Amino acid sequence: MQPTYIVYADVLFLTNFFLDYGILWATAKFGHIATSHLRLFLGALLGALYGVLMVYPQTIFLYAVSVKILFSLLIVAVSFPRLTVRKFLQATAYFYVISFAMAGAVLGGSSFLAHNSFFFQRLDIKTTGLLFGAAMALFLGYWGFGHLKRHWQRTQFRVSLEIMIEKKSLMVEALIDTGNELRDPLSQKPVIIVEYQALRNILPADFRQWYEKYGAEDVTKVMEHSGGAVWTTKVRMVPFNSIGKHHGILLGYKPDLVTIFGQQKTCTKDVIICLYHKPLSTSGGYRAVLNPEVFEAAA
Repeated sequence: MQPTYIVYADVLFLTNFFLDYGILWATAKFGHIATSHLRLFLGALLGALYGVLMVYPQTIFLYAVSVKILFSLLIVAVSFPRLTVRKFLQATAYFYVISFAMAGAVLGGSSFLAHNSFFFQRLDIKTTGLLFGAAMALFLGYWGFGHLKRHWQRTQFRVSLEIMIEKKSLMVEALIDTGNELRDPLSQKPVIIVEYQALRNILPADFRQWYEKYGAEDVTKVMEHSGGAVWTTKVRMVPFNSIGKHHGILLGYKPDLVTIFGQQKTCTKDVIICLYHKPLSTSGGYRAVLNPEVFEAAA
């Protein structure tokens, strides 16, 4: 006699919803993809509705591999709208990788603890599955994939930068620093810290005059003496904290273009160049420090 299985559609729906939400949330964290809780909710809702259709025999055709792929693309599109084609494909890849990782955690963890823990023996597979899915989502979103991504995106820690300002450009060597998380507080654009002397020759003459006078003392005075010059629209004040220096301010400058020569050549305008009045390297091996998220801006 064949065993009878009872599937509760409401339980299946809720289980799929929470797991899908966790996958989408971790995808957003891993890929630094702008979205909202409403978008994640709608994506998870779509995934849960698709998952619950399996209880109806007449919808079996929806579970062909090609249809599953189409639904996953639709879920990503709903959760992360207005992406470029490249960013959409990246988000889809993150979505699949995280899905597989969470599925392995759910199945493996549930099976192990259900047989080896008195507490988990009292919970059904759906409850333990949710627990392990949530734990894996938190791990991937906050630490695991963030750590892997920093090493996966770069096989070296030095790159060459071509910085263009006022239609003039120059090359500098940059250190990729995972500890540099500086962003412009207004635009949230990532920051590249560059020695002032390295950029001096391509900066406006009157800007140089006031920076050399006040840059090491009080960068706010540079703006006070600007006299409404055209370049003031490109200047930013970027606060920072460091060892022995709290509530400091770096003077930022919006470049025309930055080209990164790493594993591949990429260009971006979505960065801020922050000037530093001292050498960044005692050996002179590099003259700029790169926020790793610049790679995202250049993607």
